[in-house]
Amino acid sequence: MKKSTGIALLFSFVIAVIVLVALFVGLVAYLMQGSTPNILRSKRLALVRVEGVIYDVEDIIDEIKDYQEDHTIKGIILRVNSPGGAIGPSQDLYDCIKETQEDYGKVVVASFASVAASGGYYIACSADRIVSSQGTLTGSIGVYSKFLNTKGLFEKLGIGYETVKAGKYKDFGSMERELSPEERAMMQGVIDDSYMQFVEVVFQGRKKALAKLLMDWDPTQSSETYPFTEDVTSIIKGFQQDRQNFLDSGPIQDATAAEAVIAAATMEIESNATPSEETEFDPESGIENVSETEPESASEIENASETEFIFAPDEDTLLEFTKTIAEGKVYTGRQAKEIGLVDELGTLDDAIRLCAELVGISGDPTVIERTPPELSFLDLLTQKLSTLTQQKVETPLHYEMTY
Repeated sequence: MKKSTGIALLFSFVIAVIVLVALFVGLVAYLMQGSTPNILRSKRLALVRVEGVIYDVEDIIDEIKDYQEDHTIKGIILRVNSPGGAIGPSQDLYDCIKETQEDYGKVVVASFASVAASGGYYIACSADRIVSSQGTLTGSIGVYSKFLNTKGLFEKLGIGYETVKAGKYKDFGSMERELSPEERAMMQGVIDDSYMQFVEVVFQGRKKALAKLLMDWDPTQSSETYPFTEDVTSIIKGFQQDRQNFLDSGPIQDATAAEAVIAAATMEIESNATPSEETEFDPESGIENVSETEPESASEIENASETEFIFAPDEDTLLEFTKTIAEGKVYTGRQAKEIGLVDELGTLDDAIRLCAELVGISGDPTVIERTPPELSFLDLLTQKLSTLTQQKVETPLHYEMTY
């Protein structure tokens, strides 16, 4: 009787150990997925990947919105590996990221992989910082639309279309004929407006970096080769000449203008409750070098020499400069840093460290990432069959790098 009792106890002990081990493994796997509340309430970062052509971003937006409500997520690393895509989804994702920053106070750092072009760059313009690999292909700031024209082929084959329409432009882009001059003008207007929306996003997101480039670029230290082509350097040199003329004219003579500059500087300093980095220039207030390691007092600003308030590029100059850098030009990561389109060169790990630093996390941060569900063989087969039986309709307008 005692022997059987001992065996039963041993068997129960073994079962209990197995159950505990299974629970422990399950808990670890659950925590690794990042889908559980942070029990210790520690600060965490989230990694969100944007990969492939940007057409359907609903899952990415849902993922970001989940992180918006999580108060333990202090920052998001946006890993971009995309040649761009359709305009609407690119703008939706950009707006979601801006909402995450402005309404929820999250820091967003963009990290570029092999390609982060066109729409891929568009969404990164919302980030607080952009980190790129040296060889990343980026830029391609522009819009395109193309239509298949099979008129010549159809005529050879004796194939024709009969179109019945209501509305003069309803069948524009039909592949059996060329665009009429009116249709081409209409489409060009749409393209131009979409392009300016892109340029304005780059202008707003990179304003500070572009202004600093205009002020600091030195032709004796920088080779006037791509990306500093003649159209780019002509704007830089023109601004620098105007700036030099302004400095040569002496101190600010207009007392009202001087007071306005000092007031703007004072307001800028008082708004900085904590030390900040890399705030050497504010293009909106026209102030350069007003912020050091520690914020200065209003009295120090008022007593500063008037020559410290240096002539700065206005918004028209910055916008024109942005358009010149855009124009669909493609850059490597290193060239993009030179031209002011990215902030730093580095890897994904560098972007994670930077994000942790910006949110005040010391040491190695905890980074969570939503793991996609594993697909069974039946799921994969169903997905392939669905791809074969459904026709994908794409928008005719693209923020996408063409190959």
